[in-house]
Amino acid sequence: MILAAIVVVISGIAGATDLSVEYFDAAEGENTTVEAVSLLSAEGLNHMFNSAVDNFTGFAPLGTVLVTMLGVGVAEWTGLIASTLKRLLSNVPAFLLSASVVFAGIISNIASDVGYIVIIPLGALIFAGAGRHPLAGLAAAFAGVSGGFSANLLVGPLDAIVVEIANEALSSAGINYEMSITANWYFMVASTILLTIVGALVTDKFVEPRLGEYKGDYRPDFESLSKVELKGLRNALIVLVVYAVIMGILMFPQGALFRSYDEALGTESINNFLSSGLLLGIFLLFVLPGLAYGITVGKIKNFF
Repeated sequence: MILAAIVVVISGIAGATDLSVEYFDAAEGENTTVEAVSLLSAEGLNHMFNSAVDNFTGFAPLGTVLVTMLGVGVAEWTGLIASTLKRLLSNVPAFLLSASVVFAGIISNIASDVGYIVIIPLGALIFAGAGRHPLAGLAAAFAGVSGGFSANLLVGPLDAIVVEIANEALSSAGINYEMSITANWYFMVASTILLTIVGALVTDKFVEPRLGEYKGDYRPDFESLSKVELKGLRNALIVLVVYAVIMGILMFPQGALFRSYDEALGTESINNFLSSGLLLGIFLLFVLPGLAYGITVGKIKNFF
């Protein structure tokens, strides 16, 4: 809202000073002059109010964010994400403790800000339970959640936002190219591994030694996952594996359903699916295991 207000004020100043700019329009192949239009004028105010809904719904990243976040929202609401992270950090070998906390913090961004709520306090509790300084665990978790916020092993909502903004920018500049949501995937996976290693080393070699020996008598009484929750995780994992196998069959074999002829490559590929259909695949990747978990633990009692 603040940024929108700033744009309105700047447009008023630019319109009052008759500001204009000339640029080469690659799409039209000629120079184009654009004059500033004041949104503080009667015409500008009418435009803002009359086109507000279209302006919002026409924003390309909106659809991708809604689709992916609906899927993540199901998995988060049923408790699958919190239970998975808790299971990940329980019974971890001592030498992998720091790495596990950092790694859990990094991958938690798939559910947006859930890492700040779950992983950071849990990191402190995990370290205290192991007799290590809880502040070191808190710092390691914070480093993973914040420092690794754009890294992950999976494509998530943030990637959907960024790639659609990039495609809108390319289109407006007249560049006939469309990025895929998986364009950054290899870099994300490599970043996840690198940040986990670096975060663990910094925690063990620099942060924790400077905190000194933990002399507190606090030892958390961990509320371990119940049998029903463990069963829910098992069922969610089964559904996830089955879904992954089905998607693999639909994507990778020659002549598979999601493969189409790519004129640029001169052969079949899944590039079209990766750029257009993968979002629904990501949606189902979270919804189906989330439903399996929610039904098992009783979070979802009916569908009506």
